[in-house]
Amino acid sequence: MIRILPSPEGSVITRISAELRICLQIYTYVLRRTILSVRVSFTSPSPHRS
Repeated sequence: MIRILPSPEGSVITRISAELRICLQIYTYVLRRTILSVRVSFTSPSPHRS
């Protein structure tokens, strides 16, 4: 039987999961931006491509 304890470990786990969720949102945002920029640079080749 799983017991949810009102202990500091639970708050630490919830805080870590919240931080992971924020990091995941930032990661997906950056990934989407990079994919969009790569797609734009592929569709319209600019003269200063690195």
